[in-house]
Amino acid sequence: STTGLIRSRNHEFADYDTSTADNGSYQFDQNGRTLTQELRLNVRDWNGLTGLVGLYAGRFRYDSSNQGRDLYVQLGEVLPVPAVGDLIAARVDFDLDSKNDADNVAVFTEFDYQFTERLTLIGGLRYDREHAEIYSNYQITRADGFVVAPEQAAPLDALLAQITVPALFAFQTGGLTPGTGSGRQIKASYDALLPKIGLRYALTPEVNLFLTYVEAYRAGGGDVDTQNGDIVQYDPEYTHTVETGLRTAWFDRRLQTRGNVYYTKWTDQQVQVPNADGSALLTQNAADSTLYGVELENSLRLGAASSVYLNAGYAHARFDRYETGSNDYSGNRFAKAPEWTGSA
Repeated sequence: STTGLIRSRNHEFADYDTSTADNGSYQFDQNGRTLTQELRLNVRDWNGLTGLVGLYAGRFRYDSSNQGRDLYVQLGEVLPVPAVGDLIAARVDFDLDSKNDADNVAVFTEFDYQFTERLTLIGGLRYDREHAEIYSNYQITRADGFVVAPEQAAPLDALLAQITVPALFAFQTGGLTPGTGSGRQIKASYDALLPKIGLRYALTPEVNLFLTYVEAYRAGGGDVDTQNGDIVQYDPEYTHTVETGLRTAWFDRRLQTRGNVYYTKWTDQQVQVPNADGSALLTQNAADSTLYGVELENSLRLGAASSVYLNAGYAHARFDRYETGSNDYSGNRFAKAPEWTGSA
């Protein structure tokens, strides 16, 4: 039995659009609580079977508060009137509260069955189900309209009294006026049946070859758009992986060498996409990818209390498709995914 509890608190205060202009600020606070429980029954050499049966449950709770202050918004951003939109702007405050709850249960099993002295069948299966509930409440608390002078970022004080009412009327038409609020909620469930199958063959007692095929997935969910409080829902993503490798042990298992080659197809990939005003990143199923690589591990036990190791890896990780609006990142490498890694 393995039980896990994680409690987290996150506080951020930053410039709203990360530009040099004074376009407002935001404050973000989040409290999280994760509780997981896993039970495993291990079986060893039972009528040729060695493996496990397991049950997993997880509960994930996140409460978030996002406050935008003194945001600079032009009329053209909320209404399709670019000519007028360049002349009328507003300073906006908003409050956004959201909850993101998920419950996850899974049952899984994996066993080795020894057909012969040299050949072993590897089989596994996991059924995973997750239910998510996401709620957001968005409220505009201030929207002060004004005229923007050509080549100036400040309002024209002389005209402010004359255009305040028309400006606020125009922003109201675009849904941007004090008191404007919206509560949104989605409920969704996701499940998957994930197989694993493989073979292991012992060339000698010290040298083993293996070949496996395994499927995996990550459940869908939703992100809250800080621009308007909308909940942007996304679907699960899936991977299909084929892996083959070699395991060796020499000199009374003092020297061990392990190598493998893998190939993965990643479909309906969950990637980050900017929202309309670039103030937040939202998850969408906007990509498909191919991964393949080679890994090599070597370890040498020098004595009862010391050993040395040398590991190296190569990974090709690129997007086959990654399109967001007018941007096309297809063919790009994954961010923060080095081609070569090593340790000693």
